[in-house]
Amino acid sequence: MTAEQKAREIIEKWYEVLGGGFHPDDAGAEYVDFQSGKPALTAGQAEDFDEDMAVLAGLDVDQYALCLQVIAEKAIEDSFCEGCGTPLTEDNSAIGRPGKCVRCGIV
Repeated sequence: MTAEQKAREIIEKWYEVLGGGFHPDDAGAEYVDFQSGKPALTAGQAEDFDEDMAVLAGLDVDQYALCLQVIAEKAIEDSFCEGCGTPLTEDNSAIGRPGKCVRCGIV
């Protein structure tokens, strides 16, 4: 596995957990659910995030540019229904988060 592949794996993992709103310099314990005010990650997840970000920082890649690139790619992927390819909008699903497609009903 190349450094870029490993970096992408880490970034995609945390995109799935935190969405596009994470930064590799932030500590995992700093993420807070803005609605509840509670930590967004468990203590174990926060520790895992910190470890992964340390690995990411040690790879021979531009972690900041790659984070932006991967997050943009994932956001585009997440804006289409996996089942039928229908563009997901505010009207039929939450963009970038699991929702229900009005065309095929996939959640």
